[in-house]
Amino acid sequence: MSEILSPTPAWAMSFLIIAVKTTVVLALALAVLRLVPRLTSASRCAILVCAVATGLLLPVLDRVMPAWRVLPRLTVVTEPSTQPIPSPSQAPRALPAMDREASVPRPASPDAVMLAADEPIAAEPERGISIWVWALGLWLAGIAWIVLRVFPAGLLQTLESRRLPVIDDPDWQRLLESCAAKLGLARRPVIRIHPDAIMPTTYGVVRATILLPVAAECWVEEKRRAVLLHELAHIRRGDLGLQTMMILACALQWFNPLMWAAYRRFIIERERACDDMVLRAGVRPRTYARDLLQMAADFNAVPRLGACMAKPNELETRLMSILDKKRSRRGMSLSRGLCISILTLAVVMPLSALALAEPAERERLPANPEVVRLAEALESTDVAIRQLAAERIRAMDRDDELLIRVSEYLFDTWDDDSRVFREFATLDMAPGTDRQAMLLTALTDDFPVNRAAAAMYLAAYDDPLVVEALANAINDENRHVREWAIRSLGSIGDAAALPAMIEGLDDVDPQVREWSARALAGMDDPRAVDALVVAMGDSEAQVREWAARTLGSIGDSGTLPALIDGLDDTAAQVREWSARSLAGVDDPAVVQGLLQAMKDDEPEVREWAIRSLGSIGDPNAVPFLVEGLDDSVVEVREWSVRALGSIGDPSAVDALIAAMDDDSAVVREWSARSLGSIGDPIALDALIAGCADPVAEVREWSVRSLGSLGDRRALDALTELLDDRNAEVREWAKRAIAGIAAP
Repeated sequence: MSEILSPTPAWAMSFLIIAVKTTVVLALALAVLRLVPRLTSASRCAILVCAVATGLLLPVLDRVMPAWRVLPRLTVVTEPSTQPIPSPSQAPRALPAMDREASVPRPASPDAVMLAADEPIAAEPERGISIWVWALGLWLAGIAWIVLRVFPAGLLQTLESRRLPVIDDPDWQRLLESCAAKLGLARRPVIRIHPDAIMPTTYGVVRATILLPVAAECWVEEKRRAVLLHELAHIRRGDLGLQTMMILACALQWFNPLMWAAYRRFIIERERACDDMVLRAGVRPRTYARDLLQMAADFNAVPRLGACMAKPNELETRLMSILDKKRSRRGMSLSRGLCISILTLAVVMPLSALALAEPAERERLPANPEVVRLAEALESTDVAIRQLAAERIRAMDRDDELLIRVSEYLFDTWDDDSRVFREFATLDMAPGTDRQAMLLTALTDDFPVNRAAAAMYLAAYDDPLVVEALANAINDENRHVREWAIRSLGSIGDAAALPAMIEGLDDVDPQVREWSARALAGMDDPRAVDALVVAMGDSEAQVREWAARTLGSIGDSGTLPALIDGLDDTAAQVREWSARSLAGVDDPAVVQGLLQAMKDDEPEVREWAIRSLGSIGDPNAVPFLVEGLDDSVVEVREWSVRALGSIGDPSAVDALIAAMDDDSAVVREWSARSLGSIGDPIALDALIAGCADPVAEVREWSVRSLGSLGDRRALDALTELLDDRNAEVREWAKRAIAGIAAP
């Protein structure tokens, strides 16, 4: 997969960044709507429109705004344990120097590589279809599906409506002119009559049309006025153009759920904003609400595109809003609209300026210009230049300082070994090649990149010859070769590699030591205990952490002193994994160490100390676990409750009863569970009270624990729960009643 994902095309990365930025703006807009409930519907619509328009503006702003390059660059890392030897189509891209049929002439001397820039550019090697091409196709297909589903239907609706009769009755025209003047609308729309029982609808961005059902001719003037005011309000606000814009934005980011959430919220808020305009025009709220309810019952045909007056699925909240006398119905003033626009720009402008940081190689260029020139030649898109650079590397000896420094430059520049292998390793992966033999040979190659790549790919071969070769590579002068040799040995898991892995714990490079500890975790071999105990004193926290992890997986009694000492380590992750590795070890010294770890500053350490004490089940830990019920962190309180239930000591009942009033539902649930497992009748009243908890899981476990107590005094509370809104609670109440009532 990483061969497909890395490197990511520039257009794809730009698209992903724009999508993330749009998501941030949409999330902020939706959060504002939720956190400020007193905003008017007109203001809510404006906020949503500005947020959605961001999705259309960001591609432009990204081009014109000065870049603020602070976003981290992501890389794709390939783990050796899951990396198969690639097929010819998946092989690391060989430099053209390995191409037997390359037509570019070889340089006469190594210095010719500096002159290769003027050579003709050869064609890039043919590659398979990238996953990004498939992603582009899927994105375009989604856009096409949405556009073809919405806009042709709207066009067909417009063409069909042109054949419908226009209302030219003087009473209608007089009322239309009056309502338009009331709302400040200069251009009057056309009113047409539809023969079906359709919902009153406005459509048309350029030339607005109001479509009414044939029954509208029988409406009283007050109802006609309310309907015309509502539909004219859509035209006055420009809702039809805004809806079209939002549909286009949703089509472009159809994969973004927040975009669709904003669109749905806009549809709801625009109807409420139009309702507010109708009520400000003098229509009585009760009459208007009654008319909406009647139309929702009488007309069920809703056009696909347009502004419908009363969709049934939005009616309940609209009616409540219309009848709410305290609700602010102010429209969108110029000052308020300007304020919302300025605030939106204040968020969008700096957000659009965010860009990916400069590639790491710009920050770590070696001082030696010859190293830079040779490395850049290897990275060139010009096949001829890459071939000349490869030829120069082939001419160098293994101990050539330039070769060593170029290799380190490539590893440091890309910061992703597997990518270096794919881009720069010159391994012969041609069909018919004995790959194992080729990789074993490459493991002694002069070029360190080739040796490290071979070490990685040999993870797929569980063969004694491979194990022996990788074990010998532990002594390679290049740290990347040593690291990948260790990682591959760990993936193979052959016991014959154990001495090499133990030797890796003494390596000068911390990453090699860390991967040695990680590789030993899969071996579970007691022979590694002594070396891992020594590694618990390593200068690097990552090495100590993996030493603690591995010692825990081995489970040897000789590891206990080192793990107990690890509870006092300076690094939190080492203390945490020391506590985790001591789980289930029933030893007084372990219990004492874990009790001390319960006072740690890090909540993860306290939590795992408690979890390990719970698995040990020592009653001496009960007073300390009771203190854990007062911890500020929910997870610590939860696991204190669970550990007390696991130990089952009745002295903890009073504390568990108090925990039934905890702010966290999870703590209350596990308190009910633990009280049931202890089975002390003193907990009866607390469990009965838990039957009225607002959280279903707490009620369920209170019921189950009451059933295990078997006290008839709980029958009344259990009987009330037979009508609980939660099915699980009802079922367990029924079981508990049956169990208590049984003779």
